[in-house]
Amino acid sequence: MPDVVCLGILVADMIARPVERVPEPGALGLVDEISLRGGGCALNTATALARLGLSVGCAGKVGADTLGDFLLGLIDDRGIERALVLRDPARPTSASVVLVDTAGERTFLHVPGANGELHTEELDRERLLDARALHVAGALVLPALDG
Repeated sequence: MPDVVCLGILVADMIARPVERVPEPGALGLVDEISLRGGGCALNTATALARLGLSVGCAGKVGADTLGDFLLGLIDDRGIERALVLRDPARPTSASVVLVDTAGERTFLHVPGANGELHTEELDRERLLDARALHVAGALVLPALDG
């Protein structure tokens, strides 16, 4: 079991930059770059801790789709344990379209997806509590865990 488990949201971020204004309906807006990145509080924290050399794992939920495969691949590539990451065949992976202006200000369009359906009874509490530390990340956008 890792030293730290980061429980929370796992998000695929499609980042477009620079976006100074959203095009009118039906119009085309041009940007310099569009990239697909891993994001979400749990994945971001786990990534930072892994880069610092800690043994870390993620706990959360992704869809059984291409974006879920993408996030699981990132988790693996970053040396993060993913035994506590669940797959939901009925919900898409959580995703955001992030519009970034030249000043770095971000505007988000978000699909909660599988993150919104992570329930406490699905979690392996014994494995979560075996870690030396449990970091809950993004709890305010995990409605099924609220309360």
